Amino acid sequence: MTQKPELAKDSQVEENASLVRFSGPDDPDMPLNWPLNKKIITTAMYGFTTMGATLATAIISPTSKALQKEFGKSEPVVTLTVSLMMVGFAVGPMVWAPLSELFGRKYTVAIPYFISGLFALGCATASNIETLIIMRLFMGLFGSAPVANGGGVIGDIWTPQQRGIALVFYSFCTASGPVLGPVVGAALHDKWRWTEYLCCMWMLVMSMFVMLLLDETYAPAILTTKARRLRFETKNWALHAQHEEWPVNLHGITVKYLIRPFQLLGNLTCFLMAFYGSFVFELSYLCLAAIPVSFGDHRGWPRVSAELPFLALMLGIVMGGLANILNSRGYVKRMKANNGKPVPEARLVTMLPGSVLLCAGIFLFGWTAASPVHWIVPCLALVLLGFGFLVIFQGCVNYLMDTFPKYAASAISITTFMRSIFAAASALFGNPMLEAMGVSWGISIFGFISAVMIPVPFLFYFYGARIRQRSMSSGLFDSQY
Repeated sequence: MTQKPELAKDSQVEENASLVRFSGPDDPDMPLNWPLNKKIITTAMYGFTTMGATLATAIISPTSKALQKEFGKSEPVVTLTVSLMMVGFAVGPMVWAPLSELFGRKYTVAIPYFISGLFALGCATASNIETLIIMRLFMGLFGSAPVANGGGVIGDIWTPQQRGIALVFYSFCTASGPVLGPVVGAALHDKWRWTEYLCCMWMLVMSMFVMLLLDETYAPAILTTKARRLRFETKNWALHAQHEEWPVNLHGITVKYLIRPFQLLGNLTCFLMAFYGSFVFELSYLCLAAIPVSFGDHRGWPRVSAELPFLALMLGIVMGGLANILNSRGYVKRMKANNGKPVPEARLVTMLPGSVLLCAGIFLFGWTAASPVHWIVPCLALVLLGFGFLVIFQGCVNYLMDTFPKYAASAISITTFMRSIFAAASALFGNPMLEAMGVSWGISIFGFISAVMIPVPFLFYFYGARIRQRSMSSGLFDSQY
């Protein structure tokens, strides 16, 4: 009778001895302990990979006339090349995010991204509009992999204190793609197939860079690979990583990535932040229609020149990124003062002026873009719009991650889904709405929505903790902070 506890203890010791782990908190194999230059290179590579994916969604937009002429289709049909790719962007992350937790980040980004490049090649060689639309749909489905997992990479290699600047850079890459895409596409508008060849080359090259030059960042996947190597080297087949003990539970994956994200929308905090972030992301795709109409149709600018005001939007995005970098320093101080725990409300500092500037930029652009007012005025409005877009977009994502640390993957999943659906709708209905209502009133609708949303960051900044406690859905989603 007295031997049973000893046998159990010996069994536990033997089991622990066969468990492959990091050697300690300072283990150089742990991604958080990587050299700074390796972290920067990894962040940059995943950032540019994501930029290529989001750029691909909008690069074909300025070639609409060429597509209509070649395939003999109406503008609404041609617009599906953008809208359905965004539908792929909405669905894809619900596949690639759970796969990354099973197999790691590296291969669940590189392989789908490579396949997306092949679909881009299919787009470039399409002989009819139906083929082009279907290819673009699957291009978005597979190309969304870095969008789904890039944030996870940032969390893998940067500590919370260091993460601020890395997240600003990654958000900048995500946001700048739809802005730079039309400028590049306009330069190739007479040779629309080259927009897709360009995306193909970018995706194939970047996927190979990720595959061959970067190391895995997801710690459980690193330990799994290490355990597999040690088993063959030592012939000790009992060696294993804890991640290998985790059974592939389809029910758990379904709940985490398909059911819980939509359940989170029943939470007031998550709903408002996800809606606001998706709304501002939608504006960048509304600009795909609004800027060419305003500067091309109304002001008579040449096709390429009519896309250049996107650079004003880009300038605003850069300024918003710089503002968030400055705010990240203050955030770290408040986090240290809070015993190292995140302070969600500190994420909203730049959102406070950003919400006001966004609203002002929308109305200013709407009522000066098609008027005889000098062109610099609507361009300045686009700078304000770009600034507000970046600080709100990133602020909403960061606030949700800090508020729901236990359910961060689900929160990010639903925001990615919502913003992609919003963008798809905006790309599809933007032109018809502006034609029916005119630029001024068509844009003003979004201005009125942004005005209604102005109180949101102020509300959460001053009363966030109280609201988060009251808005928990029957205790299902407990906020940690």
